[in-house]
Amino acid sequence: MSTHIYIQLGKLGDILNILPVCQADKLNGLDPTLMVSRKYADILEGVSYVKPLIFDGEAHEIEQAVKIAQATGIQWKCTQVCGPPKATLEYVYKRTAPGTPNGITDSWQKESYRAAGQWGLWRKQPPLVFDKRNLERELALWEQHCQPKRRSVLLALDGETVPAPHKDLLVELITQRYKSRFQVLDLKGIKAERFYDFQTMFSKARCLVTSDSSFMHLARAVPSMPVLALQNDTPTPWHGAAWRPEHVFN
Repeated sequence: MSTHIYIQLGKLGDILNILPVCQADKLNGLDPTLMVSRKYADILEGVSYVKPLIFDGEAHEIEQAVKIAQATGIQWKCTQVCGPPKATLEYVYKRTAPGTPNGITDSWQKESYRAAGQWGLWRKQPPLVFDKRNLERELALWEQHCQPKRRSVLLALDGETVPAPHKDLLVELITQRYKSRFQVLDLKGIKAERFYDFQTMFSKARCLVTSDSSFMHLARAVPSMPVLALQNDTPTPWHGAAWRPEHVFN
């Protein structure tokens, strides 16, 4: 039986952010379960260190997810710090020691670790690990879209929550500046069987230019790839992704 449940219904980047916490628990002899919305659940097929608990609802329906977790009789923590204010206050901040009415860190990512009781782990910058990768599938994706004799500059500027402003202009400027030396590849139109299948493409790329998107969070799994991160600052900088060691520009 699982020792505890983390409630992190979505979105994809938020789930990627909390996975290193789950792996750290597993390495310490614990047996974590992660509750996620079905829309994002297939990301957990790439990891063995967490038990999935699929929630048949939307990512904002925290109260309903808590009721399911409570019914299991297992200890639970809600790490979903981005959500309806009333629900996050009740199920995140009132349960986080020391209890506070809102976030006390400078990023939702750090706050999610704090809600998990793992604030100290953030300072260690643990890796994002997919230990059930399909390398054959990853290589096929790379071969389908990339030119083998040219390194790629990857673009991911279509964040679901906050797309990069002036995206078309930025793509044009990057393309004109670097197309003679690199393959400039926009990831928007590329469909992978599983989102984590982009890792081989990342490992062979020159860099990733990304807005605050799930690709930015997946890049933590390939720390050798430089990331130029255009972080979200609306409605506040707290809502943007935090600095990571692979970020060469924020």
